[in-house]
Amino acid sequence: MGRLSSAIKYYSWYYPTVIGVVLIVGVLSTAYTYVKVTESAKRSLLEHVSAVANALEPHHIVTLAGNESDLSNEDYIILKERLEKIRVMSHDVRFIYLTGFRDGNPFFLADSEPEDSEDYSPPGQVYEEASPIFRSVFLSKEPIVEGIFSDRWGTWLTALSPIIDPDNDEVVAVLGMDMNARIYYQMVYVYSALPAVVAGFVILLFVIGYTIRKREQKFLEFKSELVSIASHEIRTPLTGISWITEGLLRKSGNMAQDQKNDIELIKSHSRNLLSTINDLLDLSAVEKIGTKKLNKQEIAMLSFLQKLAENFQLSLEEKSLKLIFDGSLSSGISVLGDEDRLKRMFNNLISNAIKYSKDGGIITIGCNLEDKRATIWIKDQGIGIPQKDQPKIFDGFYRSENAKQAVEGGTGLGLRYVRQIVQLHDGRVWCESEENKGSTFFVELPV
Repeated sequence: MGRLSSAIKYYSWYYPTVIGVVLIVGVLSTAYTYVKVTESAKRSLLEHVSAVANALEPHHIVTLAGNESDLSNEDYIILKERLEKIRVMSHDVRFIYLTGFRDGNPFFLADSEPEDSEDYSPPGQVYEEASPIFRSVFLSKEPIVEGIFSDRWGTWLTALSPIIDPDNDEVVAVLGMDMNARIYYQMVYVYSALPAVVAGFVILLFVIGYTIRKREQKFLEFKSELVSIASHEIRTPLTGISWITEGLLRKSGNMAQDQKNDIELIKSHSRNLLSTINDLLDLSAVEKIGTKKLNKQEIAMLSFLQKLAENFQLSLEEKSLKLIFDGSLSSGISVLGDEDRLKRMFNNLISNAIKYSKDGGIITIGCNLEDKRATIWIKDQGIGIPQKDQPKIFDGFYRSENAKQAVEGGTGLGLRYVRQIVQLHDGRVWCESEENKGSTFFVELPV
């Protein structure tokens, strides 16, 4: 839970920051896409109308009178058929039309609508709703896209291109193409919405992730609290049972041997259970503290570890073990840390080295110093850890099979406690081991 708690603190600012960045990027991307899609749609329509205008021959247009007599004009019929075919092939275009200019007003020369259509404009019909932009094309001789504009036929995005007579450089007609404004807006909004949808989806994922992490934190806090309360309640009667069994054994002169054995068994099991509860309480306590609650000070590692080693003299003698300090751990190496927490942590590592060492072996403690980081290592010649079990030993409640066979009891919480303390000190811990040849545990801390 320690890693999760620190992660939650990290994500408490990380999630809102990322969400804010994603939101800003989403808004800017949406605005940028809107502008680009709008420009692309207008440019595409303008290129289309210009291409068609260049394909129409001016000499077919100059013969038109701009009245009903054109209906029998062969050039009108040719132009009419071309406009109708182009209209059919242009799926996004609703109207295509040729207009002339007289008496200050544009008028229709020909359009793409069949004569029986209610939208058909006969030759000579004045285009009364023509805008100043529309009229200006006859003078500027430049193609242009007129923004969204409404007339009697609807609301359109219109592209206009002049058709110029090469003989006199005069505008003989203006070709217009109308795209329905609804289709234009649908196209623009669909493409523009993509960045917003993606940004919204990413934000949703982050919100869900943050919610899940918060719930995990609450659940683990509840579990830790429950373990702590239960352990406290169990430890008191267990301590009493342990004292009673020790008292009974001191007065066991008249007891039968099988009774003594039973009491010894009760004593052994109660101590093992008491040790497990103490491990749970230690782990629960360290998971609740944060880095601000550590009482950090400068600790000279050589003298610090030498004092710890003195507490293990009896255990070392029982197994004929030697604990030596490698010359790499000099008196000048210090780390910044909470002395009480580090003492408990290194106690766990030295105790494990003794517990799983073979009789007559050597335990070595040394140090590597690099880039303002001190790596203290504890090496034994014990049973080692199988390769498949090494990734799990710091998870808690896990012991390898050879460890279970070598030493009865144990919860596997000691190494998890070690990892939690190291992480609170902005360090890291890892292990290198080979089965039946021993293990080396490395603890990296800031100097």
